[in-house]
Amino acid sequence: MHRPTLGPEGCPVRSSSYLKVLAVLVGALCFATAAMAVVPHSRLRADAWTRVQVAPGDTLYELARRFDPADDYRVVVRSILEANHLPSAQIYPGQTLRIPLHNG
Repeated sequence: MHRPTLGPEGCPVRSSSYLKVLAVLVGALCFATAAMAVVPHSRLRADAWTRVQVAPGDTLYELARRFDPADDYRVVVRSILEANHLPSAQIYPGQTLRIPLHNG
């Protein structure tokens, strides 16, 4: 015999209640993911770029600090990654990168 699922006070809970809660949680997760993906780049001037040839020992973090020392280097690194369609922060000597210039 099937026993009903009991809620916090011992009352039977319908499976549709679980589905509603699950739907709300999934919706909240989708909203949070979309909100995190929308990063304002109000300081980024899309028409202002410079090109840099990566030297031995260069890292994206070092380049970010060199070209925009006043800004949060994580934001600048993300801008460099996006501008060059890089899947990771791994760069190589001889590689040419577009560096977005920021207002400031």
